[in-house]
Amino acid sequence: MPYGLPKNLDTPTNEHWMEECVEGVLSKAKPGSGMDKGRAIAICKTQLIKNKGNQNRANIGVVNEFLERFSERRRKR
Repeated sequence: MPYGLPKNLDTPTNEHWMEECVEGVLSKAKPGSGMDKGRAIAICKTQLIKNKGNQNRANIGVVNEFLERFSERRRKR
């Protein structure tokens, strides 16, 4: 699936990473959390672009963003 990555990041490796990232985010979201495929794509794409294609750093960013959005304890702070 094309994710609309910038030309410098539009590679088969990054496309594969995006597919796995989106699938992972959707599988970890709790029912009723409001997470849909579009939001999962946005989270993954934002982190990949922000980290200039560094997939390891993007993974960390996705986890952190996911926790910020959906962790009850973090929302109460």
